[in-house]
Amino acid sequence: MKVSGFTFVKNAVKYEYPVVASIMSVLPLVDEMIVCLGDSEDETNKLIGSIDSAKIKIIHSVWDNSLRKGGKVLAVETNKAMDAVAAGSDWLFYIQADEVLHEQYHPVVLRAMEKYKDDKRVEGLLFNYHHFYGSYKYIGDGRKWYSKEIRVIRNNMHIRSWQDAQGFRVNGRKLNVKLVDAYIFHYGWVRSPVAMNNKHADFSNLWNEGALHEQRMIELKNKTTEFDYSNVDSITMYTGTHPEVMKELVSRENWTVDIDVKKKNFKNIKHRILYFIWRNFGWRPFEYSNYKSGSFVKSITTLIRLASTMNIVNLAINSMEHYNMNLTLKVWKQKNSNSKGSFETYPVKGISSEMSFLEMFDVLNEQLISSGKEPIAFDHDCREGICGACSMYIDGRAHGPWSKNTVCQLHMRAFKDGDTIVVEPWRAAAFPVLKDLVVDRSAFDRIIQAGGFISVNTGNAVDANALPIDKKDADTSFNAASCIGCGACVAACKNSSAMLFVSAKVSQLALLPQGKPERESRVLNMVAQMDKEGFGNCTNTYACEAECPKGISVANIARMNREYLKAGLSTES
Repeated sequence: MKVSGFTFVKNAVKYEYPVVASIMSVLPLVDEMIVCLGDSEDETNKLIGSIDSAKIKIIHSVWDNSLRKGGKVLAVETNKAMDAVAAGSDWLFYIQADEVLHEQYHPVVLRAMEKYKDDKRVEGLLFNYHHFYGSYKYIGDGRKWYSKEIRVIRNNMHIRSWQDAQGFRVNGRKLNVKLVDAYIFHYGWVRSPVAMNNKHADFSNLWNEGALHEQRMIELKNKTTEFDYSNVDSITMYTGTHPEVMKELVSRENWTVDIDVKKKNFKNIKHRILYFIWRNFGWRPFEYSNYKSGSFVKSITTLIRLASTMNIVNLAINSMEHYNMNLTLKVWKQKNSNSKGSFETYPVKGISSEMSFLEMFDVLNEQLISSGKEPIAFDHDCREGICGACSMYIDGRAHGPWSKNTVCQLHMRAFKDGDTIVVEPWRAAAFPVLKDLVVDRSAFDRIIQAGGFISVNTGNAVDANALPIDKKDADTSFNAASCIGCGACVAACKNSSAMLFVSAKVSQLALLPQGKPERESRVLNMVAQMDKEGFGNCTNTYACEAECPKGISVANIARMNREYLKAGLSTES
């Protein structure tokens, strides 16, 4: 049996890759090791050349900097290394520059390669993963980390690196693999906060292109010089040993990263439940994979066990460690529209991670009232993300840090103990501040009154099938109708434009038969009223769509512009 190893690397010194340890960890298993060296700006070539092994064969490459979408250049470089292996090799062992195989797994991997060498149905071997995070003592165990990946593949020219080089596929098809009882140690997220921040900034070039790339560069430039390791969903302590080839690097860790492993920062309840299922049943449903490992029977067995487990949602919720936090709030206080406002600072203590943002404000107001102080005025009603009343600008974002989310649905687990949170009202001339965080959004009502309706006596509801409507039109109209009129689009826009709101109301009626008789007068009147209210114009920054809690598309603005143009021409004729 002949085995070839292969890897690629660029700027290993600059970005502190443990590439020497990576290569050394698989050398005992391979007959040759292909190293594809990119056009580095540092001493990477010298570093690889210092490895004393006749097995190493170096090829040189120049990275294509135009391949910025989805990390495609990484797959291209992987394929270059793979194409240089010996034609007679049975297996190819792929190891990335930040991955290491523990020596304790050498016999296991060798036996698996020998066992399946002649079984052509097996196209690769699947490895478990330890993803170290921030420090050599922490492992990421949340949903953002892939639990398994292919690292040994059959020497088949049709097997290619896939997308950002995480795994492999055959003409887009997932590989048939066998799971090996071995772990790959992934150290890609273990660096000093400064070094990690530099790598994170530079590597965004490999995933973004065009305007998105430029925007990402501006965002990263405005951030601090140290990477924030606290922004992680879940981690746990690592209690095992590190590979022998990593011992020196582990001993040189000279930075401090302290993360409370009990705190879980899951995005939503779905992620909590999926984490609970994995930790208690060993199954990760809906996980992205590049392989077919024959785990169907295991999945069915797990489902049966899940079905026999009562109240699984409650179990998942209760299994998470709730925690309390102390926060500092900087809240905009303003007596009325005619007075000047300013930020006031409020310390709040013992806030549960499971509270909603508005519940936190309720607690603060109770404390203020108890101490004889005036409470903070804020708007709210349904607290279910339907009415759009809870309009707040939180830490520079409409409705806060979660996407497609209203303030009332924002939970305090989105923040960390000790955070300072800045809360402001909507900022727009057409939305004057009434008091504190409450703004007057009656301009939206007047726009609706100008034409956002169907002026017919409907009587009883018409049977749903009486008017045939194209499915695409019905879905598009429904999506536009999901607008709750909160005003986040206005607040997020640098021009305070209401175009997304107005276009959603125009679109939802213009697409349906009931709204077509008045489509021309409707769009003309609503746009005229919008301008009268003092809203700005749209300059296509897409901030409105990004901050809309219902994800209303800017495609509605284009539709409204077409409706407006046609209505204007029709009126003139």
